[in-house]
Amino acid sequence: MKNWKIAFTVASALLVPAMFTTSAEAFSLPYDGSDPISTGCANGAITARTASVSGDTTVELRYSAHCNAAWARVRITGHNWAAGAAEVRRIADNTSYMCNNLSWSSNLGAYTCYTAIVGDLNNRADAMGLVNEGGQNLQAWTSSY
Repeated sequence: MKNWKIAFTVASALLVPAMFTTSAEAFSLPYDGSDPISTGCANGAITARTASVSGDTTVELRYSAHCNAAWARVRITGHNWAAGAAEVRRIADNTSYMCNNLSWSSNLGAYTCYTAIVGDLNNRADAMGLVNEGGQNLQAWTSSY
């Protein structure tokens, strides 16, 4: 009986911390840091949340149920801007990715960039958009999804 108690105590000491770990490795998923288009995750993705940064700038939190992944995309339809960016953040461990390489998308009718993916299985993510208009930095966060 005494040996059984020792074995149970040792096993518990090894398993319990692993079950409740909150390190970045616990949240890291296969698509972390990947491109949503080249992985195919953008196919069938939805715009889960949006936030208005300014009158002509919107940030979107994109989500792929197929990949359990999220990313951010900023869309700027006007021409009165100097710079723009987007950031996606996995809330559980603050893993985030940014983009600021805006290019014209004729499909969207806007200047846009999108971030790399954060794995989102059993987690939540949000997105931030940033634009510099007339020398003023404006930003907005989406709600989480």
